[in-house]
Amino acid sequence: MFMTYPEMEHPIPLSLLPPGAKVWRAVELSLRLPWFLAVVEDPVEEVFRDLLLSSEMDVAQLIEESPEAIKQLEVVSPEYADSRWSMRRVKSIWKIVEPSGFTQWIYGHDDGTKSYCPPCSEEFKQSFGSAKHVLDLE
Repeated sequence: MFMTYPEMEHPIPLSLLPPGAKVWRAVELSLRLPWFLAVVEDPVEEVFRDLLLSSEMDVAQLIEESPEAIKQLEVVSPEYADSRWSMRRVKSIWKIVEPSGFTQWIYGHDDGTKSYCPPCSEEFKQSFGSAKHVLDLE
């Protein structure tokens, strides 16, 4: 979902980077879908890292591998009526996995509201009583 181009690579000396790493001046979003900004604590280096995650599956993997490392999570969503984007802090995440394998994600925000990915009807939202709680952030 994040596309990069050689001409957008930052000319930083490779000796300053971890092996195999590259630094970009810009990335392009290939699809107008929600993506995430996660702040995670690296216990080895005792620093915070900011990660851009392109999908709910990336967030799910991060939760599965090290939920205690996640210090903050923001969802960046397109406003479908126009070309704007909105960023909202995520405090809780639930999910529903249907028998077909389709997963509906529900994000609880710091203002008490919820958002749904993918977007769904009000009628469909009423059926979320069986959602599995997967993350709580302070």
